[in-house]
Amino acid sequence: MLISFCVSILLLGVVAEFIRANSAYDVRVELLSSTLIALSLWQLYELAIQYLRSKSIYIWFLILAIAAQIVIWSYRIWVVDQYSSFDGHNSIYDEHIPEFVARLLVIILYALIFIAIGNYHYDWLITRERERRQDKEEQMLTALKSLASARDINTGNHIVRTQKYVKVLAERLKEMGYRSDLLDEKAINAMYRAAPLHDIGKVGIPDNILLKAGPLTSEEWAVMRTHTFIGESVLKASAESLRVRDRVIESAIQIAGGHHEKWDGTGYPRGLSSEDIPLDARIMALADAYDALVTSRPYKTGWTHEEAVEEIIGKKMTHFDPTIVEAFVIEKDAFNEIARRYQD
Repeated sequence: MLISFCVSILLLGVVAEFIRANSAYDVRVELLSSTLIALSLWQLYELAIQYLRSKSIYIWFLILAIAAQIVIWSYRIWVVDQYSSFDGHNSIYDEHIPEFVARLLVIILYALIFIAIGNYHYDWLITRERERRQDKEEQMLTALKSLASARDINTGNHIVRTQKYVKVLAERLKEMGYRSDLLDEKAINAMYRAAPLHDIGKVGIPDNILLKAGPLTSEEWAVMRTHTFIGESVLKASAESLRVRDRVIESAIQIAGGHHEKWDGTGYPRGLSSEDIPLDARIMALADAYDALVTSRPYKTGWTHEEAVEEIIGKKMTHFDPTIVEAFVIEKDAFNEIARRYQD
């Protein structure tokens, strides 16, 4: 294919040089314009195939620009046919005004085509880089989820349930118009994907405390509470080492470090209160608390759904963000269905 193309170009060059040396100006213009029209039609065919695959606006612009060039070259052929005399008209410096305008328009279109091609390749590079970063992020999140699951005393269904609780709450808050600046579709998806990492800091808690069957002593509780700082630090370090930092990682950092804070400031690790607590962490706090209440463990019996709802409502304005509690009350049946469907 390449050899045929090179041979064709060489033959075309020989023919063009022969006509340039031995033919009149109008014949040369017609040959060149006709050749360019043929090549442009080939380009249009190839670009149409690419456009059907990618739907790129840049390729669509290239199609329009090349179609415009075909029109202009056809116009040049028509122009030279309209002039009856070409005496002294041997080069582009002797051309008439209509020919000059046509040539100028072609040059402008070439410039626009080069810009469109450059933008197309730049957009392609950006897309490839975004996909590479997303792949890297996905690999990191998968590894961190596996690490978190390996050290979590809860079952895998705990992760599934809390993810779904978080999404239900976030979407309800969005419908309520609460913090619409923070609860767009991408933010909700990031929160959903980050939720499984809320207790990843437990990787740093000794087994004799993490796996203890009975109640923890005050000293042991102090160690257990450090899992929030540990989780936040692990996620920050992972993101920095892989140079990945987007909404999912940011959400995971906020959730891991803040999901044990309380609305009235009596939580840990920083004693934040009210809206100083990141929104992602406030949503996770209620989702995690509900699941802890209704789930049975070796050391406790799970509460009924009604008991859990009453407990959470009772802690409105103390433990939980009151607006998030309102969203929870609206979605309490959805919570009950999730708990039932994905029970341990």
